[in-house]
Amino acid sequence: MSAREQLLAYTTNAWSEDDLLNETVGLALTWRWAVHHGRAARTKKGWRTAITGMPGFPDLVLAKAGVVLVRELKSHKGRQQGEQLAWAQSFTPGWREQRLEIPDSELAVFFDVWRPEHWRSRIVPTLTMPMQQLLRGGRE
Repeated sequence: MSAREQLLAYTTNAWSEDDLLNETVGLALTWRWAVHHGRAARTKKGWRTAITGMPGFPDLVLAKAGVVLVRELKSHKGRQQGEQLAWAQSFTPGWREQRLEIPDSELAVFFDVWRPEHWRSRIVPTLTMPMQQLLRGGRE
């Protein structure tokens, strides 16, 4: 079984958002993506993420060979909050998380939400995509 086939065989039913983050970052780093994720820190006022600007920025920024992907990660039942939706609309006006299937030609779109159930259909195919296909926006 190839490494990619092993990744596709993962059982993601019980994954939390943190599980999804850890697996996605691990996969991205293995496939040589540059990865950025801002982590919250505990303060006297509770958990805070230090930022300048508008709150709600997506969880991950991934970059490779001039392709930049911005991804919000959510658990199976997690919902985007108003500030997160505002960022989604800023990146992709009219964006809505309503499509169950995304054609291969759209895997490398700039902004999207990834959930544990997308591991096989979106995450692994996008992050392991051959460079030439990635540079064509996911189109074969």
